[in-house]
Amino acid sequence: MTRAFIADASVAIGWVHPGQATTHTAAMLDAIAEGATVEVPALWPLEVANALTVLVRLRRLTEGERQTGLGWLRGLPLRIDHEMASLAFSRLSELASAHQLSVYDAAYL
Repeated sequence: MTRAFIADASVAIGWVHPGQATTHTAAMLDAIAEGATVEVPALWPLEVANALTVLVRLRRLTEGERQTGLGWLRGLPLRIDHEMASLAFSRLSELASAHQLSVYDAAYL
């Protein structure tokens, strides 16, 4: 059985932007190299692309680095949960309310 883990957008930013890297993001990269799959909600690519775009605007990342990072991220073994959006008005809203989370954060549960 292939190992899998959930990565939020901040983890992906740590993979692309060295200033955001941590021991946690490095360990996840090691797991990917060993065959692990990354599970993410359908919102994840939008969050990551937006965060990288903001880093370019803040001049903390170049446009070339952003493009390289996006290309690298596209090559990851991602398992995207496309059903999440259909649950936004029901189960995700309930989870968010019950656990005092944003609906965005509940999508990672």
